[in-house]
Amino acid sequence: MILGIELLADRFKLAQFQTAGGGLSLVKAHVEVFGTDDGSLAQRLAAALESEGFAKAPVLACLPRQVVTVRIIELPSTDPAEIADMVHLQMGKQTPYSEEEIVSDYRILGAGREGYSRVMLAIVQRTVLRHHYHTIESAGLTVARMSVSSEGILNWYRRAGNRPSGDAADVLLDVDAGSADVTVMAGGMPVFSRGILIGAEALAGGDDAPKAQLCQEAQRCLETCRAEAADLTVGKILLTGAGPKVAGLSGLLKEKLGVDVEARDAVAELVTAGERPEDSGTASFTALAGMAAAPEDLAFNLIPGSVTLRRSLTRKAKGLTLFGILLMAVLVSASVYTSVRMSFKQARLNALQARYRATEADAREVERRHDLVKLVNRRRDARFAALTLLSELHNRLPPELALEEIVLDVERDAGQVRLAGNAAERTDVSALVRNLEASALLQNVQTEGTTSRDRETGRYAFRVTASLEE
Repeated sequence: MILGIELLADRFKLAQFQTAGGGLSLVKAHVEVFGTDDGSLAQRLAAALESEGFAKAPVLACLPRQVVTVRIIELPSTDPAEIADMVHLQMGKQTPYSEEEIVSDYRILGAGREGYSRVMLAIVQRTVLRHHYHTIESAGLTVARMSVSSEGILNWYRRAGNRPSGDAADVLLDVDAGSADVTVMAGGMPVFSRGILIGAEALAGGDDAPKAQLCQEAQRCLETCRAEAADLTVGKILLTGAGPKVAGLSGLLKEKLGVDVEARDAVAELVTAGERPEDSGTASFTALAGMAAAPEDLAFNLIPGSVTLRRSLTRKAKGLTLFGILLMAVLVSASVYTSVRMSFKQARLNALQARYRATEADAREVERRHDLVKLVNRRRDARFAALTLLSELHNRLPPELALEEIVLDVERDAGQVRLAGNAAERTDVSALVRNLEASALLQNVQTEGTTSRDRETGRYAFRVTASLEE
């Protein structure tokens, strides 16, 4: 859905289009005339939108040709970056206003001479542009694009399949209620554009003077165009908008300019279905229909800097808000996930603890019985037999060493043997330790305490411990 709006000095036009299946359908159209004392234009626009049932779709706004300075120039470059710099320099030469007082945009039309590019400039005073934006936005609408009526007419010309015959140029003369738009097309590109402050309302009367004046202004346009391109030949005039409804205008143009005139219903050529615009006898919907038929081909977007800044800040604020919402959602999700996970873990831990408590007594009993079995098995092992151990000790005992105590402790995990006695020399104790270490039945042989000499007997008392070999 597309809503086209064009604000003029004494009226506004509304046209709602529907694009479907590659065609363009006119849903509804409205023209309303107002005076300077009729109150707020924004209120009248909002009331018309409400009463006529227009959808508040993205708006394609159209600036009338008479409030915009349009220039078509050739620039000696085909590089878009260089063209942008050249256009910036040209802006100051094409208007008497300072750079701070205007808003401008441009459209690259195509290649001119070799190494040159033809460019269409659009320049509008900032105050005029702000008035249009403020009026439309105060009516509760959002402007998606602000173009110029000349670009909409150019879209119609190309969309309707018009092609100049041979080297001859076409002159597009779109007549609106209070003005007319003249565009000269050569080789499929506009080479000249001008607005004329004579419209269908002045031409519709019985006086032929306005018609003659319009023909004169059109003739001046052609002369200006020929001054810039001496070899320009005009093939025909395409009369659109309200022009074909003005009695005798086509014949007078042909007579005065010496060029064939072809009356065209531009809206009917683009609109495949829907209503007909009301008040079509004085108002032209050519520009709005051309913009709606090919919005992707529109290059002009005359937006005030304040609007651009506001929209940028709004987008950033929305982005930050969305980011904050997403961050909070992630944090809440993570918190819920962690809580659920901890709940499951706690429930599992409680279940395991309950099972542990239920089986603890049985487990301890099994462990006790297991230790008892191990003890019985050790005591049944031949290595723990006293005769085997005594025989091994006897074989390992040095001659000058006497044992006073032999203790076999099989309650320990590996089993332990403790020996106590006396020796004639300290070296005998060391020899005992070495002999026991060499035994296949013992391991970890070591002395306990210090080896001390008894004063009465002169012998050395000792204590030795060893573990039974696994």
